[in-house]
Amino acid sequence: MVNQDAKTVITHLMGLLKQEPTLDDLTQALAETKLNEKHLEKLWESIELDGWDTAHTRAKNKGTEFKSQWGYHTGDNYGAKKADSWVPDGWDEALATNSKENLETLVTAARAELEDAISQNAVSVDALERLRDTAEKLEHRKSDVSDAEKAVQKVHAELQEKEKLRDDLPACEVKDTHECPSCNTRLIIDKVFKGKTHLKIAENINKKQQDELQTQRASLDGQVANCKGRLNEAQAVLNAARVDVKESMDAVEKLSEVDKKTTSNAAVDVDQKREAKAKAERNLNAFTAKTEADRLHRNVQVNQVIIDALDQKGVRKTALIRALKMFNTEINHCCSLAGFGKVEITNDLSFELEGRSYFLLSESEQFRVRVALQVAISRLDKSACLIIDGADILDPSGRKGLFMMLHKMKLNAVIGMMLSKPESSPNLKAICGGVSYWLQNGKSTEIR
Repeated sequence: MVNQDAKTVITHLMGLLKQEPTLDDLTQALAETKLNEKHLEKLWESIELDGWDTAHTRAKNKGTEFKSQWGYHTGDNYGAKKADSWVPDGWDEALATNSKENLETLVTAARAELEDAISQNAVSVDALERLRDTAEKLEHRKSDVSDAEKAVQKVHAELQEKEKLRDDLPACEVKDTHECPSCNTRLIIDKVFKGKTHLKIAENINKKQQDELQTQRASLDGQVANCKGRLNEAQAVLNAARVDVKESMDAVEKLSEVDKKTTSNAAVDVDQKREAKAKAERNLNAFTAKTEADRLHRNVQVNQVIIDALDQKGVRKTALIRALKMFNTEINHCCSLAGFGKVEITNDLSFELEGRSYFLLSESEQFRVRVALQVAISRLDKSACLIIDGADILDPSGRKGLFMMLHKMKLNAVIGMMLSKPESSPNLKAICGGVSYWLQNGKSTEIR
C-alpha cells in the first residue's frame, strides 16, 4: 500500500474502513454550484444505483458534451480561459448590463420606425428592398440576355447546317419520276420528314446506295430534331432573360419616381432608420450569442465541480480522511506496544514515521511502518494469522518490540528472518511464549 498511488490507496482504505460518503458530504462539496435539491437527489440516486465510478464517468462524458456544444455555438475549440473572455463579433461592453427583453423591444421599435419612414414614400420596406435588389441586377440581366442571344444564334446556325446537309442528299426513292417538259430530264419530288419538299434530279442508285442514303437521312433527321429542341429551349431562356431585364428596368424607373417624390432629408432619414434597425438587430444577436456561450461555459464549470466531487480524490477522500483519525489511532496503538515511533497516514494519503515521509526513511524504519499498517489492518479484517517476513532488518530491540506487540495484542503470526546460525534466534518462549524453527535445505527443526 505504501508504494501505491493515492487513488489505489483510497480504494483499499475505503473497503477496509467501510467508510462511504454521505449525501451531506456531496451536498457540501457541490455547494458552490448552487444545484437545487431535486438535482442533488437525482445525482445521489444515480450514485447509489450505479456506483461512484460509473457516476464519475457519466459526469466526464457530460462535460465533453458541454464543451462540444460551446465549440459548435462559438465556432472555436473550448478552453476555460478562452471561454472566460469570449465575445462574439460586434460585441459592445455596454450590452453586458442590458437584457434580452429590452434589446428585443429596441429591435421592434427600430423596425417600426423604419417602416414609418419608408411609408411616407408610399413604398413598404419589403417592396423598396425588392425594388433595389431587382434594379441592382439590371446589368447582370442584360449580360444574361446577351449570352442567351448568342446561344440562340449558335443553335440556329447549327440547325441550318444540319438542314442543308439533309436537303442536299439525293432522293432515296426514285420510283415515281417525272420528265421535265423543257429538257426531258427525269425529276423526282423529295418530301423530307417534317421538312420542306424539294424537286430533285432522279439519280440512278442501287440498293446499297439507297440504304446508305436512308441511314444518312435518318441520322440527319435526328440531328435536326435535336437542334430544334435545343433551339426552343434556348429561345425560352432568352425570352425569360428579356422579361427579367424588363423587370429590372421597371424597378429602376420606379426607384427614380420614388426618389423624385422623396426629399433629400427624407432619404437620409430612411437610411438612418435602416442603419438603426441593423444595429439593434446586431446588438440583439451579439447579446444572445454571448448569453448562450456563457450559459454553456457555466455548465462546463458546474459539471467540472461535480466531476471533481465524484472523483476518488473528491468526496470519497473527504469521507476517508474522516475515518483516518480512528485508523491512525489503531496504528499508533500498535506502534506504542512495539516502540516503533508514531506512524501516521496523512490527509494527502502519504505515510510518515515521526513526521518524516516514508520515502525518506531507512529500510528498517520503512519495515516498521509496513508492519504497523499490516498489524492494524489485520485487526480490522480479523485475519487469522499474520505472515511477516524480513524481520532480520530490525535490531534486537526492534525485534523484541515486534514480538511483544504481537503477544500483547494476542495475534497469531509467522515471522521470518535470516540468521547465520540457530543460536542467533531470539528466545521466543522466554519473550512471548512463542516457538522458533530453523529452516534449512527444506527441513524445519524446532529451536529449543
